[in-house]
Amino acid sequence: GTDDHRACDLIRDEIDRLDGLIAALLTFAKPTRMSLGETAVEPVVARAATLAAEARAALSVKTDVRAGAVRADADLLTQVLLGLVVNAAEAGAATVEIRATEEGDALRLEVADDGPGVAEEDV
Repeated sequence: GTDDHRACDLIRDEIDRLDGLIAALLTFAKPTRMSLGETAVEPVVARAATLAAEARAALSVKTDVRAGAVRADADLLTQVLLGLVVNAAEAGAATVEIRATEEGDALRLEVADDGPGVAEEDV
């Protein structure tokens, strides 16, 4: 009936979403050559936040970007940010914030979370 049709649609949509997520993660897992270029910071941060939120449904990822562009490899920068956010989630964070600010001619990227942190004896 109608419920079965809705359930099938939901399953199909979820398969498509997971397929896209796996493809994105596999892309980042491959060793790549660095491709430096003028890279807009906001889309890189947004992509990392979106991928992390899709990978961890219970995770809330917030962004605060106050930077324009930087000379960088967009894919590698996304991979680094995604790794930090997923690591925070695996360590127990429920909320992660990625902040990007310009400091003179440098870019400052911060990944902060509300997780338990590292025990003092482990520092």
